[in-house]
Amino acid sequence: MLEAFAVGRAVVVSDVPGLSDVVTPEVGARVAPCDQRQLAEALACRLHQPTLVRMEGAAAARHAERFDLRVTLDNLAAETLALARNGRRRPSECYPELPVRP
Repeated sequence: MLEAFAVGRAVVVSDVPGLSDVVTPEVGARVAPCDQRQLAEALACRLHQPTLVRMEGAAAARHAERFDLRVTLDNLAAETLALARNGRRRPSECYPELPVRP
């Protein structure tokens, strides 16, 4: 998926967790799982509307920048530094469902 975004391709995906988190309406279409008619309509729409495909492809290329490894690592480093500066939280504060060991 991210590879398709990176090269500016519009996508059509099943609306399932993981894909639905990444594919926004600006970059393509999400269709109900196992709905062949909806899938066919989304694909046909893109085959017959090259302007839509170009717009979604351009948006996909911009969207892919959010998933750049450098950006992700920079964000992770910033979050880690913020936690270190503000004091560490106990795991139970972040994840109350975890048992706390004495």
